[in-house]
Amino acid sequence: MAGRGGVFRKVVGGNVTKVWDGFVPEDCKPNRKIIRFNVAQKWEEAHEPLNYGIDCLSSCGLGPGMAFANEILKKDSKFGVIGLVPCARGGTGLDKWRNGSLPYDELVKRAKIAEKNDGIIRGLLWYHGESDVKGGNGYKDYKINLEKFIHDLRTDLNSPNLPILHGTERIHEEGDKEIIVDTVNYKKPAGHEEEEPQKEDVKITHVPLTYEKRGTGDSLAAKVAEKIESAKETLAGAAGSDTADHNKTE
Repeated sequence: MAGRGGVFRKVVGGNVTKVWDGFVPEDCKPNRKIIRFNVAQKWEEAHEPLNYGIDCLSSCGLGPGMAFANEILKKDSKFGVIGLVPCARGGTGLDKWRNGSLPYDELVKRAKIAEKNDGIIRGLLWYHGESDVKGGNGYKDYKINLEKFIHDLRTDLNSPNLPILHGTERIHEEGDKEIIVDTVNYKKPAGHEEEEPQKEDVKITHVPLTYEKRGTGDSLAAKVAEKIESAKETLAGAAGSDTADHNKTE
């Protein structure tokens, strides 16, 4: 999922642009044990917007990556270094993530270069699908296309058992409720304090009651973090504790 949290529409000279409000919630704050593989293909301390330089033409705000990594480290401070390799492309349906397409090929390329730069691929955080349910028939073939995507990715990365952590949205489940969110009160971005915030369309957000007071990262990490030893085996492999601080996971 590309970073869109805190992004609002701003009208400048009759043109509509998207601007991030600059607000970083506590669960998305930087941590010295969280690094990211930037657009220059170098490791650096991770910070929001995590997707900066990768997909800012569409939007550049908050995504689930930092919150997820912080949640894992909150459950086990000795987990080791987590390396994030952002590859999201906002507004892309699953049909754009096929072998031979730009988003897919860039994902594979960045992952392999990250490996060559002391990274170890431990899993894929996949939070996707909104574009496939916004009209059209993309949702009908989503399952079979996702299975092919996972198969191709595992093959191309030579990792047949690569863990895929799949977040979901826009799914009605038992215990969910609808909340109408009016975005008129978005914070003003730094440097634009004197301007009025732009009001977006009203959205409908489906929030599972179990996690309604939690952030995205907490929701996605909850099942992984229930048994942190199992999470470490999945995300950090069989690396010994003496090398844990050098482990990186996509």
